[in-house]
Amino acid sequence: MEEKSGTLGQMILSSLLAGGIFVAFLVVTNALVPALLVAVGVYVAGQFLFRPPRKLKVQVSGLTPEIVEQALEAGKAQKQEILRLGGQIADARVRADALSIAEVYQELLEDIRKDPKDLKTARSFLNYYPDAVIRILTRYTGLQGKNLRDPGITDSLAKTEGMLSTIHRAFEKQLAQLQQDDVMDLDTELELLRRTMASEGLDQGSEKS
Repeated sequence: MEEKSGTLGQMILSSLLAGGIFVAFLVVTNALVPALLVAVGVYVAGQFLFRPPRKLKVQVSGLTPEIVEQALEAGKAQKQEILRLGGQIADARVRADALSIAEVYQELLEDIRKDPKDLKTARSFLNYYPDAVIRILTRYTGLQGKNLRDPGITDSLAKTEGMLSTIHRAFEKQLAQLQQDDVMDLDTELELLRRTMASEGLDQGSEKS
């Protein structure tokens, strides 16, 4: 029902715009056929111009705005905790690795906010990796002040330090996957627009150029 009302609104607004352009063009040029052609073109363009933004379709994605918002709020809290723990690391290089994870995580959350369906792709990643990073950093920061002459402690710290860069790459890889999905979505939209324009005979100018 909502989709039909949106379509009706598009038709009304497009018709009003096309009618106004038709009258103005006819008055200025006194040429009926060109005025009609221009009006038709304006009407078709209005269908795209006044198209309402697409809303999240629960039946397709299995997501609701509430679920997305909850995930983003949880992610924000996790990111802040990673920042807090990373700031406690004494070694500048290791601290930078930890903070860089938080930066990429922020980019992930921003991507999901802009395109909520990406949450479905990233859900399993978000359900494990951020909490795992927090657990690792919590233990690391707890050990870094201990007796560094203990081989077991120094070995554990060294393993953690080596893993942080690997974790950082995992976050970057997940972000790249979401961005690639966005590129594919854009390509799909462009192809749909091209086919629509071709069916309406509106792509002739681009073909000639």
